[in-house]
Amino acid sequence: MDDILPKRLKGKPFTYQEACQHGLSQYSIRKLLETGDIDRLEHGLYRAIDADISEEDLYRAAIKKVRSPA
Repeated sequence: MDDILPKRLKGKPFTYQEACQHGLSQYSIRKLLETGDIDRLEHGLYRAIDADISEEDLYRAAIKKVRSPA
């Protein structure tokens, strides 16, 4: 199922809105979670499992969550 995850969403945290903008439906996101292809970092915030998450990625995820840098 990993092949349905757009390349632009791999390797970095992404929001539900970004996933939808890249053609994923709520059903697709749920299936990717169930198959273990993506992981939920927080409500509405995901990452591809095969992507190593760095401190910079965690910072980006936090920025996406609050919508502005500190």
